Amino acid sequence: TSRKPSPALPTLKSVKYATPSHVETGEVPSTTATASIETDAIVIEQALAQFGRKYSAEWDTWGPRFRRGLADGSRTLLRYRLDA
Repeated sequence: TSRKPSPALPTLKSVKYATPSHVETGEVPSTTATASIETDAIVIEQALAQFGRKYSAEWDTWGPRFRRGLADGSRTLLRYRLDA
């Protein structure tokens, strides 16, 4: 069973085709953000290290899966930047 993406966040398809995205978090007023595919290896490593700290109980399982997926292209890391 595939999981549907959150309607509040841009999908990889919308990022690839430069579709503008409207982001709603439910905690702050809605805003517009630009999403891009992150390819910088240093930034990706920093993000994975942060995920490991935040999700330490599960990271022994998920960390290797994320690393393999990012390496083989089956996973993509998206970067969100709030628009001014």
